[in-house]
Amino acid sequence: MRKSLLAALFVLVCASPALARFIYVPAQYPTIQAAMTAAVSGDVVEVAAGVYSDVTHPCSPSDTTKTVVVMKSGVTLRGQGRNVTIIDALQLGRGIYCEGVTNAFIEGMTIRNAFAATYGAGIYVYNGSAVTIRSVEVKQSYDGGIIVRTNCTPTIQDCWITGNSAKEGGGLAIVEGSNGTVTGCWIIGNQAPSGGGVFIRA
Repeated sequence: MRKSLLAALFVLVCASPALARFIYVPAQYPTIQAAMTAAVSGDVVEVAAGVYSDVTHPCSPSDTTKTVVVMKSGVTLRGQGRNVTIIDALQLGRGIYCEGVTNAFIEGMTIRNAFAATYGAGIYVYNGSAVTIRSVEVKQSYDGGIIVRTNCTPTIQDCWITGNSAKEGGGLAIVEGSNGTVTGCWIIGNQAPSGGGVFIRA
């Protein structure tokens, strides 16, 4: 009987989902990308107050534009709040890049001064990504605040998208078979020849 109970307990423990692991920047890793590289699905990358400007990471082998963070599926990237945790790309590249990323969360931070010649300077959501972006500010970036491109389905909640500019969709662009849910957002003072605030193309 006792062996049966122990065996059943062992099975339950093994079957239980792993608890989320918290990875701290800069206490454990000096850069956000170093922490993201170490993270696995289910982890939370917790970023302390401060300004982060490590614009040195290629987005992908086919897109050599540099970025501060390349997101991973299943990982939460969490700052301490708007204007508290700040990703400043110094006009050298993108803020956050998501390609084929699902079940991931970006929350509680400001992203500013990003630059990309094409497609999405602040946050670029690309190629089938399904991420949640909430309580994030994206500002003063060129070729868009948030660009959603190629069959993506993000959720964008309670965000501030201000003072960005682009060729299409200065604040937010949703294009190429993408759609999403946008609620409770301020989209103010953005500029573009087409869709200064929001640009949507089927």
